[in-house]
Amino acid sequence: MEKETGCIHVYYGDGKGKTTTGMGLITRAAGYGCRVLLYQFMKNNKTSERKILERVENITIIDGLETEKFSFQMTQDEKEARRKFYETQFKSVTKKAEEEKYDVLFLDEAVYTISAGLLDEELVLKAAKECGKVITCEEHSVIGGLGEAVCALLSEKCPTPVRRI
Repeated sequence: MEKETGCIHVYYGDGKGKTTTGMGLITRAAGYGCRVLLYQFMKNNKTSERKILERVENITIIDGLETEKFSFQMTQDEKEARRKFYETQFKSVTKKAEEEKYDVLFLDEAVYTISAGLLDEELVLKAAKECGKVITCEEHSVIGGLGEAVCALLSEKCPTPVRRI
C-alpha cells in the first residue's frame, strides 16, 4: 500500500464525536505501522483517551497543560497567556512532525482553539499551504457549517484542495 501524504483532516461541529473520530484514525494508522504525533489543545494531560494511547509504541503524545479551563471561563489575562502558549506549542509540534518525519499529526481541538481566539489562524493556514490538501468532516449538514467557513478561509487566504465529507 502506497502512503498518501500531505492531507489535513478537519473534524468539527457541536457535540461529541470529533476527538473520537480522530483517535480512531490515529489508532488505525498506528496499527498499520505509521508513526503518529498527537497534541490536544484545550485539554489537560489526564484525558481518558491518553491512558490507552500512551501504551501504543508508535504514538507520541506531546504534553499540554496539567490543568485547563473552557475558554469562556478564562479571564482576558488567561486568554492571552493561553494564546502565547498554544502558538508556541503549535510551532513546536508541527516542527517536530516535519523534522522527525511523522506519518500522522493529530491536533485535537485546533479549530475550537482558533475560534476561541487562542490560536492564530495564520499559523494553521501556513501549515495547510505547506501540506497542500485538506479534508473536512461535518457532523451535521455540509451547507452553512464550519466546513464552509474552512473552505472560505482557505479559498480567500490559501487556495488549497479541500474534500468535504
